Amino acid sequence: WVALVFLSLSLAIVIIDNSVLNVAIPYILHDLNTSLNNIQWVISGYALIIATLLITVSRLGDMYGRKRILMLGTTLFAIGSFTASIAPNVFILFIGEALIEAIGAAMMMTSSLALLTNEFRGKERALAFGVWGAVAGAAGSIGPLVGGYFTTYYSWRWSLRINVVVALIALAGSIFIVAPP
Repeated sequence: WVALVFLSLSLAIVIIDNSVLNVAIPYILHDLNTSLNNIQWVISGYALIIATLLITVSRLGDMYGRKRILMLGTTLFAIGSFTASIAPNVFILFIGEALIEAIGAAMMMTSSLALLTNEFRGKERALAFGVWGAVAGAAGSIGPLVGGYFTTYYSWRWSLRINVVVALIALAGSIFIVAPP
């Protein structure tokens, strides 16, 4: 069950990050001196790149190991989040958020689900899938709250920097995940 916590955490930060910047758009526009169209490319690019890569990175998990892909994805997600959080312009924000972070997010999403099926059997698996799905639903609601909190009291950049901390916790927790033989 400890593995479920860390697999769900991996999923949660990916989904939260999908909506965390939406509430910060006016601040990002001002801070990076850019247009709404450019910011929309960043936000839409994140979701588009994840969707585009899901099947490919799932296959990579089959070939090279799902746990390895999860850990690599989590590392990329943290690097992308940090890069986006220090972005001096919208181009670097795009590279960090919509490219590096999205590649890591796709790896995390597919691997966490595949590893979940390996961790649990029977009724426990059904319960684990229920928890995983509930976390996904809740995370979609939490993103704007997290983004609003950090944007209001700190900076929109902290909405991304917190991902680095959460990703490191998820990476450390991967020790509890049993990889298939």
